[in-house]
Amino acid sequence: MGGAAIDEILLQHFLKEFEQKSRQKITDSRSKAVRRLARECEFVKSQLSRAPTASVHVDALYEGIDFSASLTRARFESLLGLTIERCIGPVQDILEDSELQPSDIDAVCSRSLNYSWANCVISYCWWEVQLAFRDCRKHLMNYWT
Repeated sequence: MGGAAIDEILLQHFLKEFEQKSRQKITDSRSKAVRRLARECEFVKSQLSRAPTASVHVDALYEGIDFSASLTRARFESLLGLTIERCIGPVQDILEDSELQPSDIDAVCSRSLNYSWANCVISYCWWEVQLAFRDCRKHLMNYWT
């Protein structure tokens, strides 16, 4: 699961919300309105990595209609629920192959300082495990150079 998949989930959520609020449906997936909303979705994802809520506002999104909405981290995670569930199997396979229990894991390295999807998946599976998350880009760069 990557950032693009998450952006698409957010985009579909906000498109549906726009349709409900305005009674207008944006039909062209390549339209300027969709691109503008997609940029906002990337920003919302970034905001939610640091705050419990995020807001989106786009002036004249479609046919002159302004769009504003907010999203809580809890709602965000519920939107990602099915996608996260698809990641649980591979995480469980890795644990089985390595003969580890979730309680054996001290830390998880993440490529991103933003929202750690490894954290999300592991905490979704094993809520009792408290992990330390570190950004490993420096260590990886030192290893490869």
